[in-house]
Amino acid sequence: MEVRFDPQRMLRERLQRAKDALNNSDLDALFVFRTEDARYLTGYRHHLGPAFIMGNSVTVAGAES
Repeated sequence: MEVRFDPQRMLRERLQRAKDALNNSDLDALFVFRTEDARYLTGYRHHLGPAFIMGNSVTVAGAES
């Protein structure tokens, strides 16, 4: 069986795991402040390219009601 690299699938699964963990916790929201963590979680690349700037991104994921 050949397994192909699928970055979009990886991003979907990563985000779903974070949502599931949030929904199974007592938390209402997840705040991610580090740019590299937000990119890992969502795949979002900010307009500044590969520049490393602390505190430049915030990702918020809300728990489902």
